[in-house]
Amino acid sequence: MIRTSLMPLAMIVYEFFLRFLESPDFQPSLAKKYIDQKFVLQVWRSVACPLRGKVWKNVASSPRGKIWWWEEIWPVPAWKQLLSMHHRGAFYTSEETTINSSSSHSGTSSSHDYAAASIDIMIIIIIKIIVIIIITITITITITITITITITITITITITITITITITITITIVIATIALLELFDSEDPRERDFLKTVLHRIYGKFLGLRAFIRKQINNIFLSIINGFALPLKAEHKQFLTKVLIPLHKSRTLSLYHAQLAYCVVQFLEKDSTLTEPVVLGLLKFWPKTCSQKEVMFLGEMEEILDVIEPPQFQKIMEPLFKQISMCVSSPHFQVAERALYYWNNEYIMSLIEENSNVILPIMFPALYRISKEHWNQTIVALVYNVLKTFMEMNSKLFDELTSNYKAEQQKRKKKERDHDDLWRRLDTLEVNNKSKVGGSKS
Repeated sequence: MIRTSLMPLAMIVYEFFLRFLESPDFQPSLAKKYIDQKFVLQVWRSVACPLRGKVWKNVASSPRGKIWWWEEIWPVPAWKQLLSMHHRGAFYTSEETTINSSSSHSGTSSSHDYAAASIDIMIIIIIKIIVIIIITITITITITITITITITITITITITITITITITITITIVIATIALLELFDSEDPRERDFLKTVLHRIYGKFLGLRAFIRKQINNIFLSIINGFALPLKAEHKQFLTKVLIPLHKSRTLSLYHAQLAYCVVQFLEKDSTLTEPVVLGLLKFWPKTCSQKEVMFLGEMEEILDVIEPPQFQKIMEPLFKQISMCVSSPHFQVAERALYYWNNEYIMSLIEENSNVILPIMFPALYRISKEHWNQTIVALVYNVLKTFMEMNSKLFDELTSNYKAEQQKRKKKERDHDDLWRRLDTLEVNNKSKVGGSKS
């Protein structure tokens, strides 16, 4: 005996199957996985076989053919009612169709087929749900990526705009700075004072412009000094002695020394009376331990001597050549070599020749000692050339200096010998005293 309440469920399964085949979401690869010959036979046994004794006669006369035959019994809206009635238990009544025992056995097997078909349908529904979830996740990820890309593009555009604004501001400030520097040529000291304040603020705030400002200042100073009217004003002279000369103390002198030396020489060309304070100022800040700066000072001093006038040279020659003699005696061969190159300058040689009676006694001891003791043969050769030049310049004085130097050397050696003898006598006396003290104790 088979409950007729199972019949609507089987029809619902069959109807779901056919509607699934006709739906636009139908995927053959997915359907092939679950729909095979066994599934069709199960549906046929569940629906067609129990009803063929009742309704098969009406199937042939159905105007729509065999495919939609169940709608002759249960129209499309009816299957929803049957499903709700099944859940309420309305089909569990005493109205049952009597069949033979073999039909009862096939009905029992059909119940198991219904369960299997229901499981397959649930699997398909679960797969559809999973597909929907995957599609939803994919859409969410796509939206997230789109939002991220939009944010990235927005940030990039913002950064680009910021960089553009920064570059524009920098260019504007550079142009303004150049204009400010050009205004330093003003005759009004108040304007120059305000310009100094503004330029100092810009220099302090914009670190990236400092190198540019220093370079422009160097160029502007050159043009400003060239345009100074004669006689020079007191403030211009003060600028030389209070600003330009002390700049030689900086550790970073090599960055601007060429421009600084040019400015100093420009002052001396306009007013030769400034030679003495300039040279004495350089000698005051002369480096003691940095050989590189010492070479730069020697180069700048040669440029000054190129434009110096003879009366001014006589005022500074003694302190200057005392420093040059120390440079010639330097163990650093570059310093000694740069100082000895002075004797290759014709104008400097003429000045030395005119004042040889003063310069030669200052230079001779250092030159004579270097010719005997210096470790670098190039320096020794240059010293020999200088000594030869001095001998040709004033042979009488050179001979006197040679004899005097030798006499001084002999006196020095005698003094050293006397000093050593004194120490030896003291050592001997100490040993004798110790021996006497030891003998008395014994």
